[in-house]
Amino acid sequence: MPLTPIQKDTSILRPRARLIKTIGEELISNDIVAIIELVKNSYDANASIISINFHGKVVDVTEGKKTKKVLIKSGSSLVISDDGIGMNLETVKSAWMEPATINKKNTKRSAGDKRRHTGEKGIGRFASAKLATSLNMITRPKDDNEIVVDFNWADFSDDSKYLDQVKCSWEVRTPDEIKVSGTTLRLLELNSDWDEEKFRELRIALSRLINPVSPITDFLIDIQLPKELNNFSGLVTAPESLNKPDYYIKGSISKDGKPNVKYFSKKVGKEEILKIKDSDFTLREPVRKPVIGAFTFEFRTWNRDVGESKSALKNIKRDLDEVGGIS
Repeated sequence: MPLTPIQKDTSILRPRARLIKTIGEELISNDIVAIIELVKNSYDANASIISINFHGKVVDVTEGKKTKKVLIKSGSSLVISDDGIGMNLETVKSAWMEPATINKKNTKRSAGDKRRHTGEKGIGRFASAKLATSLNMITRPKDDNEIVVDFNWADFSDDSKYLDQVKCSWEVRTPDEIKVSGTTLRLLELNSDWDEEKFRELRIALSRLINPVSPITDFLIDIQLPKELNNFSGLVTAPESLNKPDYYIKGSISKDGKPNVKYFSKKVGKEEILKIKDSDFTLREPVRKPVIGAFTFEFRTWNRDVGESKSALKNIKRDLDEVGGIS
């Protein structure tokens, strides 16, 4: 065997096409996380309503003594559409066609400075690959034509191809599906079955994106399922019990640190204004003066042990446990 010639040069890392699937499987832990990531992308696009529509065959599956309804993956699809700002051809080619794009990293807020970006940096296509075998994306900016892009994720599973050898077709056409602006993702041939428990968990996870204290009326999430699973369809809302606390304290702090606070107890049944002396908030040196500006707040509290019927307490505990943590 001849010796390798003495030499010096540079080389580049050239990823295989299956990197997309590999990263998607490792980066996106499950289907629900994948959908949340796509919903965040719609939120970042200033969408006022996001529609999540599942289509496919529902069958009854018996496990032990229980029978549950399951949307089987074969022949099923998921359509996620929004009325956001949409994408032009340049954005499609520079953002969606560039995994781990720095597009959102460079722009912390959405167009018009309306919302702070929530989606991860450029992993939307990984979420799509996690959910289905192919993606048909239709997007349209206001006063522009529609752009249609097709991604066949199976092409990225070819071990013989490099990432830069897989072609994704696109076309610009006259508006046909999107009336004003927005994006529609058609995820075809789902990768996994969806049963009733999974749909329930999806609604819970999506409800964590909705502020229960000050509901955002310009950001709605609507889920539509086949008629056999209709009880999981409809607008996603926070649990009703979160709007009925046993106690709450709310108010505002002025820019100079002066409080205006109200207190409520279910026992009393009405709000009471808390009288706070200015001396209670006098800053002592060398503590610096507040610099955070004016803000409002609300803290809600529930008694998890007494005050309601046993069934009502069970529901309250369940709701609090499901939405616990930081969202």
